[in-house]
Amino acid sequence: MNGRVALAAVALLLALGLPWGVVGAETEYVAGWMTPSYCVTTWDGYLDCTYSYISPGFVIPGQGAAYAGYQTSARITIVLGAVLLLHWTRNGGRWQLPAAALLQVGAVALAGTALRPGAVAALLAAALLLAESGLLRGRALPAWGTDGRMTRPFSSA
Repeated sequence: MNGRVALAAVALLLALGLPWGVVGAETEYVAGWMTPSYCVTTWDGYLDCTYSYISPGFVIPGQGAAYAGYQTSARITIVLGAVLLLHWTRNGGRWQLPAAALLQVGAVALAGTALRPGAVAALLAAALLLAESGLLRGRALPAWGTDGRMTRPFSSA
């Protein structure tokens, strides 16, 4: 296992423990309430009263709250990516690393749009896996107008 794959494996482990979530609706406010007291007169002329109760409002985690990666739907794709990574280290192959990278991008799509630390770790793992698989190695674009195939937009050359 080389350095990039080892870093990707560490990033996958970190993605399971770091917070994930979506933007907005991180918390939800539940309004408070009051139960008034109730008094009755007893047979001997005394008042018998119940206690009133006041509950202040409170804040609970909303639908988009930040949860650790192992508590979100992203855990399935993160673990599947780690299994593919383990399979690649034992057997080699060409398709495991790009598939594991695609699973990490899918994890970000499943778990939310916020770039919280868990999502950043998963995207870092995807980039490292794509770099190791060789899919990020492309030909450099030619310079503007040097070979005649690519010219500046809206120019006469």
